[in-house]
Amino acid sequence: AQAYSGRPAEEAAGENQPDVVRILWEASTEQMHLAGEASIHEEGYAALREGASIQLDIPLTQAQSCQVGLRYRIPEQQRRAAVVQMTVGTGEATRHELSPAYTYTYGADGKMEQDAQGNDILPEQNRAAGFLTAPLRLPDYLQGETYAVDFAAGTNTVTLTIAEGELEVASVFLFTAQ
Repeated sequence: AQAYSGRPAEEAAGENQPDVVRILWEASTEQMHLAGEASIHEEGYAALREGASIQLDIPLTQAQSCQVGLRYRIPEQQRRAAVVQMTVGTGEATRHELSPAYTYTYGADGKMEQDAQGNDILPEQNRAAGFLTAPLRLPDYLQGETYAVDFAAGTNTVTLTIAEGELEVASVFLFTAQ
């Protein structure tokens, strides 16, 4: 039986803007099976280079449509997004892009400064420190649209492979939006 089919989460949940997120399952580094150039750091995260993967066995008592999220960070020296391929069971791999987060410093009044010709000067861009928590999204997602996966009852094997870049992962979780 194929355990994977994906669709926008709003279609799966029947709502456009959910108010509550319910975590159904979460794995820390202790539950992660690593392959390739990957290692567990004593600070509690897995460091993965391009081509490395995390395999997880997710036990569910009933079939569920869930979203998959990560608590991650992109290594400081990497300036581009990381691309993760996710495979559920024997299904097709889907590609997901994970970007670093940035904050912006505007002028004293909170507005963009302008040059002598009246053109906006882009604000100072500062990379956010620490781990980010975010759902996996398809590269062509619409604003606010996440991606739901239909998981089967029983043990579901999920493999996350780093297709491009490097990534540090503290946890992987399944959640529903209600």
